[in-house]
Amino acid sequence: MLTGVHPFRGDSHMRLLSNVVNRDPILPPHLPPDAASLIQGLLCKQPRLRLGSVGRKFVEIQDHPFFAGLDWAKVEAKGYPMEFMPPIESDFDVSNFGSQYTSEKFSGANSSACATSDASSQPPMEHPTQSSQRSGPSSDDHNNSYVVRCSQQSSDTTHGSQYRKFSGFSFAGPPDVEGSGC
Repeated sequence: MLTGVHPFRGDSHMRLLSNVVNRDPILPPHLPPDAASLIQGLLCKQPRLRLGSVGRKFVEIQDHPFFAGLDWAKVEAKGYPMEFMPPIESDFDVSNFGSQYTSEKFSGANSSACATSDASSQPPMEHPTQSSQRSGPSSDDHNNSYVVRCSQQSSDTTHGSQYRKFSGFSFAGPPDVEGSGC
């Protein structure tokens, strides 16, 4: 989003995936050093070295020089004006989305950003007090995809509101990629 181009390229889906796993991101030379450092830190192959993954977690990202001068309380309060506001006719106007997305058939009652591949086994989801949890593929999953599960948001207030939004969220990703640094 900062550069207008993807950080990984490939002439096929498999080549692209291989480059994501095995190569460093391609960053334009005109990219400011703080922006390049942020992208490289977030895309680090080794989870233990990835920006924001250990120790201070989100605070490490907030404190990155790229965000110097940004008032995070103002961000949370939605106090910054939107730089681009697409024109819409109503809350249901989808004219700003491509037809490949708007022509998809609506799947029904259990549709949610937190829906799973087996929505029939899930309890009804409630908004806005839900948080997402991911769990690894089960032995029944034929495509080895990761499953998103929803649970009630924690009421833990020990870390401030920016942490409560992510409480209950977990992700079990693939094993570490060996041999690659950041």
